[in-house]
Amino acid sequence: MEFLYILTTFIIFISYNLIVIYSFKLEFPLRPYNILFVLIFIYSLSVPFYFNVHGSTYYGEEYSESNYFSYYLTCLGSLFSLTITDIIFIKKYKILSSIKYSPLILSSYTTLTLVILFLFFFLIKISSFNIFNVISYSENALLPRELARTNKFSGIEDIFFEQIPFFFIFTTTFLLIWKKGFVRFVWILIAFYIIAIAFLSGSRGYILQVILPFVIFIFYRNKNFKSFYIFIFFLIGIAFSNFIEVFRSISVFEVKDLFDLFTENSFNLKYIIASSGELAVSVNLLKLIKEIDISSELFQYGLSFLEQLSTFVPNAFLPFRPLIASEKFVYLFYNNVYNIGGGYGFFILQDGYWDFGILGSMFSMSFFLVLLNFIFLFLYKKFKEGSVIHFFLFVLFIKNLVIFSVRSGIIASLKALWIDLIPLFVFFILIYFLNLLFWKKSLK
Repeated sequence: MEFLYILTTFIIFISYNLIVIYSFKLEFPLRPYNILFVLIFIYSLSVPFYFNVHGSTYYGEEYSESNYFSYYLTCLGSLFSLTITDIIFIKKYKILSSIKYSPLILSSYTTLTLVILFLFFFLIKISSFNIFNVISYSENALLPRELARTNKFSGIEDIFFEQIPFFFIFTTTFLLIWKKGFVRFVWILIAFYIIAIAFLSGSRGYILQVILPFVIFIFYRNKNFKSFYIFIFFLIGIAFSNFIEVFRSISVFEVKDLFDLFTENSFNLKYIIASSGELAVSVNLLKLIKEIDISSELFQYGLSFLEQLSTFVPNAFLPFRPLIASEKFVYLFYNNVYNIGGGYGFFILQDGYWDFGILGSMFSMSFFLVLLNFIFLFLYKKFKEGSVIHFFLFVLFIKNLVIFSVRSGIIASLKALWIDLIPLFVFFILIYFLNLLFWKKSLK
């Protein structure tokens, strides 16, 4: 089944892209379809590859041949559904690719405002950027979840005292690097300093927040980046993902462990996928399939989707709101982990499967891709026209809805985007009024 699944997936993906390139004359490798398809496929391989390498499943549970068959069928059906859905957007992407790029407009007034706000928030969070006292991610991983259960306002506090300060720091670092001369040199050093701290702590989220704006800016505005270069960059990213994971579980810089991890099997893609805790979230779909096969009463029939919508309301205003699907999954099937504030992630195909099985996964993927394409086409057009505001909306869109959604689920990724929009909204409101009050200029 494993070989047939991989072969069929390759045929679908490569055949469709060849048709798009040679029949429709469109080479746009970083469309949401391609990114989402590849990520879902890579994540899904974690289940069979882990078993082949280690002789057991990720959590040590046993699954039947029927469970595996349903797993492969769900993954394959969902990827096929993505492909069929993407066809209707090909003409729109051809029109978009013909629009010329305009430079991002960043006035000196906005730049000065950014520097002031950066310094203000950097001083607030300066303890988080002490390279001589880097705390491993694993030491604080459960703290936010524990606070969320004991403090109803923890989510709001996290936005204003964590999300907003870090957003200003990361945003300013990126924007000012595009300035010339000594300013660029200083801010490049700051960017590398922040990345080094995030790397040592094993915080993939912070690394992504710093690097992603650069990657998006270069890849989406440079026509010379063809599919081959993007593929190489993607493979390097997968190889380093395991390297970063060591930092998530150690408190000091252990050179030998890091060197061993990087050199041993570093070019064995199958081993890397099998050993990645990041990709192991796909086993949760297999677990869900097994539990529903045992008791079909676990099917939600749309209730899960409706319950998750209520999670957009802050816990402070709706204290008895239902759990989001990822938390509900852990609560039902790994209650001991839930009780200590832990979690196992939520594979994107679980959203639809939990409600309506395989057909639910296929429909949810089609619906999600339609949503992604509409948002992408609008934001990318504005980004190409030089809008700074839409560029950052574009970055948040790619981060939350295209990349993080694969391991957090559809609704959870939409909620994450909603939360990220709050710092962005505050960001531009502050810049607008400061420019208006002190420099009599408005943000264009």
